[in-house]
Amino acid sequence: MLFRIYVFFLLLATLLFSDTYIPKSLEEEAYLKQLRTKEIRIGLRKSEFYNISTEEEKSLNEIVKDLFQNYLNLNVKFEEDYYYNLKTNLIDNKIDIIALINREDYSNRFLNFTNTLFSETIFVASTSTQLYTLEELEGRDIYVAKGHLYKTYVKAILKNNGINARLIEVDNLNDYKDKLILTPTPVLYNSIYGVKISNSGGIALGLADEYSDLIPILDRILNELYREKFLESLRNTNRALALKNFYNSLTPKELEYLHTLTELKIVYESEYNTLMSYLSKLEGDYKGVFPNTVNQIGDLLSIKIIDETHGHLKTLTDLKAEKIDMIALSHTRERSRDFIFSKKIYEIPLYVVNLKTSTDAHRSVGVLKESVEEQIARRYDISSNITTFEDFSEMMNALNKGLIDNMLTANNTYFNPQKYNVSFFESVPVNMAFNKENVVLRNIFDKAMLHLTNREDILKLSTIEKDTEDKILMNTSQKVKNLFYLFSLILIIGLSFILVKLYIEKKHKEELLKDPLTGLANRFVFNTFCSKADDELSGYAFAIDLNNFKKVNDSLGHEFGDTIIVEFSAFLKHIFSDSKIFRISGDEFYGFIDDDLENIVQKFHGYIYFCPNMVRHGVSFSVGFCRKKSSLSIAEIFKYADLAMFEAKNKKEFKFKLADEKFIAQKEREDKVFNVLKENIDGVYPVFQPKLSLDNGKIVGAEALARYSSDSLGLIPPLEFITIAERYNFIHKIDYTIADKAIAFVKNELIKGTLPPDFRMSFNISVVTFKRTDLIAILSGLLEKYEISGKYFEVEITESVFVTDIQDLIGKMKALSELGFLISLDDFTAGHSTAGILPLIPLHIVKFDKSLLDSIELNREGGSIVYKSLISLVKELNLKIVAEGVETAEQLEFLKEQGVDYVQGYYISKPVNIEEAPLF
Repeated sequence: MLFRIYVFFLLLATLLFSDTYIPKSLEEEAYLKQLRTKEIRIGLRKSEFYNISTEEEKSLNEIVKDLFQNYLNLNVKFEEDYYYNLKTNLIDNKIDIIALINREDYSNRFLNFTNTLFSETIFVASTSTQLYTLEELEGRDIYVAKGHLYKTYVKAILKNNGINARLIEVDNLNDYKDKLILTPTPVLYNSIYGVKISNSGGIALGLADEYSDLIPILDRILNELYREKFLESLRNTNRALALKNFYNSLTPKELEYLHTLTELKIVYESEYNTLMSYLSKLEGDYKGVFPNTVNQIGDLLSIKIIDETHGHLKTLTDLKAEKIDMIALSHTRERSRDFIFSKKIYEIPLYVVNLKTSTDAHRSVGVLKESVEEQIARRYDISSNITTFEDFSEMMNALNKGLIDNMLTANNTYFNPQKYNVSFFESVPVNMAFNKENVVLRNIFDKAMLHLTNREDILKLSTIEKDTEDKILMNTSQKVKNLFYLFSLILIIGLSFILVKLYIEKKHKEELLKDPLTGLANRFVFNTFCSKADDELSGYAFAIDLNNFKKVNDSLGHEFGDTIIVEFSAFLKHIFSDSKIFRISGDEFYGFIDDDLENIVQKFHGYIYFCPNMVRHGVSFSVGFCRKKSSLSIAEIFKYADLAMFEAKNKKEFKFKLADEKFIAQKEREDKVFNVLKENIDGVYPVFQPKLSLDNGKIVGAEALARYSSDSLGLIPPLEFITIAERYNFIHKIDYTIADKAIAFVKNELIKGTLPPDFRMSFNISVVTFKRTDLIAILSGLLEKYEISGKYFEVEITESVFVTDIQDLIGKMKALSELGFLISLDDFTAGHSTAGILPLIPLHIVKFDKSLLDSIELNREGGSIVYKSLISLVKELNLKIVAEGVETAEQLEFLKEQGVDYVQGYYISKPVNIEEAPLF
């Protein structure tokens, strides 16, 4: 009897732990034996993501190979190719099985599928373009892997939402990761913005009809062993990429700070029992979205999270005194004076609560003192109707005694529906607040949330945890409690196993110190150099970018492009053998050299002798330099060297640019202006410059000109802030703000009766704004908002708008005309030559640039001839003329003689602010 039991367990162990598959029947054994006489051709996805592996973890493609080659012991030949080539090869009978393919309708005609291994979520992702909604994809180019099913998904989704976007198929998305790409693996491309499109069909193994009998065997193997292997590889690959992207996103200063960060003291919101954070009655610690977010980050980065919430009365004073590091807090204007905030983590709903016996529920309201509810209450009500309380119980007593009629609170769990009315009011975003001096920690936390957490997953986990606890608390039986404790133990063991594995992976993760292609130090070494370099270093930092490299790389192939990179790297190592040289990425190089600038530049000129391939194919390079000074950190001098390099790239031949004090001051000023504009566009306001009719000598209109005033920088010149707004793609916000205020001003003056009957206000629309699809909707919406006709307004466009799609331009100009707007061409002759296109577009007015009048001052005879000729041309087209820049009586008299319709300039009036505007 004992011998039989021994034999049974021996067989069981063999089945469970065998390295090869044990057939479950004689029929299976015969079928597999027959298969082993053939060569089975298996196609693998040629994808960087599917081939990522570590010493501890096999890649997805390696697991496929292990399944067929080792576990099933089949005679297989693997071919790796792009997705669309695999499907073509299957149809042409060149392969028999495709591994890790979508269960799509098209493939169903040629393949039989196993059960699903895992699912994919498809995103349109970007490393630089902010994306939050599907609507922001309107008019965009989206790059997708050639021949992939994802293109079909996104087409259907966009069509259903009325969005027009162009889908461009490419072989390798890696070449387009700075664009908008369609992918199920945004983490692979270090994408920080993205819009979810849909969930794709499941990923499975697809087999030709000849091998359909193998599917039941494969399904059993997947269920018993291999599906978990695929899922584990998928989880670990995403986690490893996320950590890599996070560390790459850190500045040297942030990286140094993180290396010394061992623990964080945190206080969660304890006043309300919401999903944001709540005190678990079962486990005695804080749970919810905030704790789960922070704990997940702490676990991944090996930072000890110390919860100071429970049992301690921590206040904002403690945060100021740096006794705690972070506190969960709503972001208000008043709090921004003393603290800095992370990006939004969660939103809590606010409720209005009143007694059912109350005869009038619309009078006084109670709020907690210095809370976000108080801020919101004061936004909607007068101070005399608002009562503040020190704590929640005091406010509840006041409500029950009738001392207040309502209370505004996020706490909706203590109210008996038979006694109280509870109605939703609005949602309030909640952030983490930091000491104002701790910008580095705030930035690290924001980047960790971006790269290492998934808001949807954390919300799901937090919801499940809270729902589970609430249900358990409703059933007080000991049996249910014991089941919960068992579940918690299993969960803790599972999480502990995962965390231990993450810890081991983190400890064993080694950064490669050299670029594998060139042998130069890589970005990781560069970051370390910046964080640890002696501030007393002397010399120059330089940044290099190759010119014309991408064209050569695309036309002659990546292998030849690698030859260029290797050749140039050898040149750098040759001329700067004792210096720090880094390959940052692609064709970008950084270096630090302790030498005179003249000597460095002279050495660079030697590339024409050392790099024949570069010279032969027209590849040069641009260099930016910055000298190390005590006032600048290592990271800062590389930043300015990089900025100088971009200015040097304006020249095609070898060119360098030194980031001197003037250059650095200019860039610092640009950064300040950009940060001010980014934080607060409300500083934009219009001034108005009158237009004089030369027919009757009266003011008949004005132009609304943008100005910007900042509390920190004062008045910022228009040329400065408009240039920055155009560069960073938010000029439309300025254009729309000025249009709004100009239209509001005219409406107000019409009500007061201060404007002449034919008065027209003009405002500028930049070429970038004119390209936007929302232009007509915004301007027509403003007319509806202020209940005013477009006949009182002119839209001014510049000559540069003509380099855009001419059909789109004409369509928008006609649409504006239908709304009553006149279209004016601003700065005529200041830019492109547009005289030939004037008859083709629906213009009403042409504004002659000030430079035309200035030319008369320089050459009276020649300038007058040109001015008169242009007047004649425009008049023959039946267009009105506005002359800009009139500064003298002689200029005004000349324009009267030539029959110009309107004039504008300092001789007539300088631009005036809104208080002076009634003068015209």
